[in-house]
Amino acid sequence: MAKTPAYEKDLLDACDAMESILAQLDSLKLNAKIDIGARVKAVMKNAEKIDTKIKDEIKTHLAEKPGVVLGEVFKAELKLIDKEFFDQKTFKDERPKLFEEYKDSRTEKHVLYDVR
Repeated sequence: MAKTPAYEKDLLDACDAMESILAQLDSLKLNAKIDIGARVKAVMKNAEKIDTKIKDEIKTHLAEKPGVVLGEVFKAELKLIDKEFFDQKTFKDERPKLFEEYKDSRTEKHVLYDVR
């Protein structure tokens, strides 16, 4: 019987821990939730780095072409999806008056965490 890799146990433990925290969240006081939020933010940053690194390797493996790479349990599929976007910078440079006429602003709310 093959031994389970350490990373697999770590990932399962991490998933279990997050599910446990989520289940307790409503019963916690705000000061505890703030500490959880700050730590979860760090977890999310590391998860994003792992995700990006793996996806970059998949893209390289597939030579940036559509395809599938099999994992031990899951599979990864690279799809090429055409998207249209509005080039706001060029529009602002080439049509500044029209840009000024149609631009809009709003206040966004951001919660930031820091050690006190």
